[in-house]
Amino acid sequence: MNLLMGYTHLAMTHHHSIISLSSDGGDASALALGRCLVDAHLRGLWLNDVASEDQVKRLASGDYNFPGWRDLLAAISPRYPDGLFVHADKNYGKMCGFNHGGPEQVMWLIDAEGTISPNYPEDLITSNMRLSTGTLATHGIIVCLVLDRREAAAEIRAHYVKQFSQQSDDLPATAPREAEPAIHESA
Repeated sequence: MNLLMGYTHLAMTHHHSIISLSSDGGDASALALGRCLVDAHLRGLWLNDVASEDQVKRLASGDYNFPGWRDLLAAISPRYPDGLFVHADKNYGKMCGFNHGGPEQVMWLIDAEGTISPNYPEDLITSNMRLSTGTLATHGIIVCLVLDRREAAAEIRAHYVKQFSQQSDDLPATAPREAEPAIHESA
């Protein structure tokens, strides 16, 4: 449980930084952190729902690496509502480009005259904030459901839908599939 909560805190910290950076002209770094937030979200879920006790212990000791993106997603997706991870999956390649200084990141740093200057489209920044906020809301809802805090999960869901006028179908309403989540007390 400690590792799940650690990744929850990490996701919250990344989200705060994305909002702060975007509000202060740091769009390049805010876009780069989008992938970090999604990674923290998915790794926390994998640790909680899928990882064996041995994997958790080895990871905590530095003797194990997380599965790759596709394997991680394949392992956790069956436990959650269909389509929950579709946005992250669809945008992961772009998120990697923003995170690692790929053409997705650099092409908006050069204006039409060839001058180096941030030139990010507003809808790109808005989309990054919406994706990161949706990811954090989803993570918070799942953690609340795992902890059997259904009322808190409903509050997060309602607040997100109100703030972003999103369909509530985008967010989980039930705990992960299978009877008992694999919460690891030793981690």
